[in-house]
Amino acid sequence: MRGDRKFRFLDGDRDRLELLADVRRVRHTLVTLAETVPADRRYEPRYAGATLAALLAQLHLSDQMTLAAIQLALLGTPPLRIQLLGPFNRLTAYLFKDRSVEGSIRAIQRHERRIADLILRLPIDKFSKPVYDPAHDVTLTVEQTIQEGFLFHWQDTLVAMQRVQGIYYEPLERFDTI
Repeated sequence: MRGDRKFRFLDGDRDRLELLADVRRVRHTLVTLAETVPADRRYEPRYAGATLAALLAQLHLSDQMTLAAIQLALLGTPPLRIQLLGPFNRLTAYLFKDRSVEGSIRAIQRHERRIADLILRLPIDKFSKPVYDPAHDVTLTVEQTIQEGFLFHWQDTLVAMQRVQGIYYEPLERFDTI
C-alpha cells in the first residue's frame, strides 16, 4: 500500500459526509472520463492491458468484494489472507474485455447507494474490526477499508486513466510543504 494514504477518522456525521462527497466526486469524475472515450476505443487494451470495459467491470466487482469483506468482518469472521489479486485481475480483464461500458456504468451508479448507506449508517464501534486487503497484503480496519476500497482505489484508477488519456499532470507542491 502506498505510504501516502491519509486515512480519516469517521467519528462524526460531518466526517462521514465529507468522505462520501469525496467518494462521489472521484467516481463521477472517473465515469465522466470513461464516457469521453470514443466508442471505437473502448474495447482496446489501453489500461495496463485491460480495455475500458474490463476496467469499469473490475471497479464494480472490486466494490462488491470490498462490501463482502466488510460484511464478513462485521460478522466476526477472521480476515482471510488470500493472494489472488494477480490471477483475479487477469481473469476479469479477459472475461469483461467486451462487456458493455454503459452497463458497467449503470451498475456502478446503482451500487453507489449501498456504499453511501454503509458510510453513513455503520455504527462507530464496528470501524475497528479487521479486514484483510489482498491488493496490499495488509490488514486494515473496516474504517480504513471503506476509504481504501471506495476512494483511494478509485483515485488511483482515475490517475491511471488520465495518464493514458494524456490529461494527467503531477500536482505542484504547495509552498508550505517544501
